[in-house]
Amino acid sequence: MQREEVIVYSHSRGYELHLLLRTPEVVADPLLHVFFHGQVDRASFIPPVYHRRTSSQRLNAICLFASDPMLLFSPDPSIGWFLLGDDEFWPRLDDLTAWIRAENGLSGIAWHGPSGGGYVAVRNALRSRTPGLAFAVGPQNDPGEFHYWQEFAPIADGELAGQSVPPLAELLRETPPADDRVIYITVSDHDYHHLRFHIQPIFTESAGLGNVYLSLLLNGRGHGRVDEIDYWAEFANAVTMFHRVAHSPHPT
Repeated sequence: MQREEVIVYSHSRGYELHLLLRTPEVVADPLLHVFFHGQVDRASFIPPVYHRRTSSQRLNAICLFASDPMLLFSPDPSIGWFLLGDDEFWPRLDDLTAWIRAENGLSGIAWHGPSGGGYVAVRNALRSRTPGLAFAVGPQNDPGEFHYWQEFAPIADGELAGQSVPPLAELLRETPPADDRVIYITVSDHDYHHLRFHIQPIFTESAGLGNVYLSLLLNGRGHGRVDEIDYWAEFANAVTMFHRVAHSPHPT
């Protein structure tokens, strides 16, 4: 048996962030798992959209699924990088995840996300008050340079285009991950555009950081084409790395 609870946060400008909190009867995993989705086929999905809601049941863990506020704000964009209302939504999400961790005696947070959701997973792992692991599959480095940005930003009347949307490479340079967190990025070997324009800048900026790891998945596939076996095998490697880093002695 498991319990599911829908949580809705409202922004002062009317945006809504929909979350689904799932708690198993017996929690067997020491991490809180937070999932963000990537680009959505608007013809196939009706928001709210919850990424890996089914396959994550294997974790026997407390899971929190987030649906991009942009999907409810407008019927047109397919991705919003969870930026709409971030100024108010992020502090509340940070409070919620910290509370869930404390209430259940968990050791940290695993932030999951593919592509645009991968950008969010890494960004949140870096700024969260809670120790954690970002597991990002083919993340975008800079939303502003991605071609779908043009379908997304103008819908908010320039509001989001005017917000600070730092590239991950910039974040890693200016606020590198603390000792109690790990950034694990995996990307398919035939994801050529992403490898050149998104992964390479991240790789260059993080080359000297011991808790940032980039894994090339030799699956002969392109962007977003990661099957369940590969996803969870790579995630198991990321968790092993996180636990090793989390239990290593750090200088005071």
